[in-house]
Amino acid sequence: MSRRPTAAIELTLGAAGIEVCGSGPRMARAERAVSVGMPPAELQAAVAEVLAEALGQAGAPPRGGWPVQVLLDDPLCWLDVVQGDFASQPERVVRALMQASAEEIFGEDAAAQALRWQLQADGRHALLLAVPEAFVRAVHEALAQYQATLARMEPAFARAWNAAAATVELRDGVVAWLHGGQGVFVHMRRGSMAALGREAVDGSAGTLNQSAQRLLARHGDAIDERTRRILLTAAPVDERRCAPWHVQRVALRAQGAAA
Repeated sequence: MSRRPTAAIELTLGAAGIEVCGSGPRMARAERAVSVGMPPAELQAAVAEVLAEALGQAGAPPRGGWPVQVLLDDPLCWLDVVQGDFASQPERVVRALMQASAEEIFGEDAAAQALRWQLQADGRHALLLAVPEAFVRAVHEALAQYQATLARMEPAFARAWNAAAATVELRDGVVAWLHGGQGVFVHMRRGSMAALGREAVDGSAGTLNQSAQRLLARHGDAIDERTRRILLTAAPVDERRCAPWHVQRVALRAQGAAA
């Protein structure tokens, strides 16, 4: 007899609170904002409380425990694109380069960060992600209290990016991921992330274009025939309550006039 497949459980953490959801009736919420500065013990207790309510409806856990996917609100993560000669380096050297990049940003606190990175196709850029180790550990310990295991932890930006990449060719231009009044702007060059910036935005075309121009200028680039083609704006939605989120095309402006 084949085993019943294990339903996915998702834990969302962010300024709007804590939420656990999955298929069926399993769902619980806590209106308590989560931030990276939250004491680990408080975070662990808050997550455990919501898990207790949600998993109490789920019955006995499957063998190996409940697999949980954790989705982090973007402000909980530090994101950047770093440049270097990564393609020709062994893994240990790439790891050292990523650590050095984190030390430039966090200084002595770099050792307290959990680092993850993704090398880009050009071999000269990498998307670097940092989350405090104490934050990650608190989530692990809360899950362990209820025979749950961390299957995946990712920022909302990464999930939105992957969804967009499945339907839109993100090759050249600027991509803007908008969420909660904040924007993550990524300069794409020949299919690779070349630069990343974060700013407060209101979602208007003028604000988006100004943010894109500032990102390009900070990295010694400008709006030219390659980068002026399109600005891709990722409009987020809650997939459980709305249709799948979409990507709309907005003309990128140069010198205050439509390109």
